[in-house]
Amino acid sequence: RSAVCPARGPIPAGTPVSDPVQTSGDMIQVRLLDALWHWAPPVKCPDMRKTPVWIDKAAVSRDYP
Repeated sequence: RSAVCPARGPIPAGTPVSDPVQTSGDMIQVRLLDALWHWAPPVKCPDMRKTPVWIDKAAVSRDYP
């Protein structure tokens, strides 16, 4: 496992994600929507914008306030 953008740390809680592109065990591959502006310029993290990323399936929920 590696960070989506190591310079910015983990994906913030509440970050919207797509429906899973793939599933493998406890992991899902999703596209991230940077609605919280965590990866906005001047941050350089092109892979996050171009490709789906793998995250822990347990980190995703439809339960929100």
